[in-house]
Amino acid sequence: MQKQYAQSTPAAGGVNMNYQYAQAQPVPPSYEQATHFQVPTAANVVIIQQQAPPAVGPDPCYVCCPHCQVRSLTRIEYSPSVRTHCMAALLCIVGLWCFACLPYCATSCMNANHFCGHCNKFVGVYSSD
Repeated sequence: MQKQYAQSTPAAGGVNMNYQYAQAQPVPPSYEQATHFQVPTAANVVIIQQQAPPAVGPDPCYVCCPHCQVRSLTRIEYSPSVRTHCMAALLCIVGLWCFACLPYCATSCMNANHFCGHCNKFVGVYSSD
């Protein structure tokens, strides 16, 4: 036995009238709902402020530590810089290789790393380059 399906022709407006039960489409939000929304009043707001690093020199100086907020005299540790290595290489090239260690002993050829005298955290660096 063969089933026959009735085919209908679209009505004058071009809409097929056999579909009596159309699926309900969700209604999109109105312009007001889409553009105006309320921010929750109890939201946690985090404000990040960046501080400029304190100006430090080749000698210990008094600074306000950005970590502990205490004004104290900095502690200095010297570390070799590009200038230190270049001076040592220049001495070797010129033939004074026995004096190549001198730039590593001179603080004027090294970076001065400043640390807080209170909390011992890094504060800034003075580069002689």
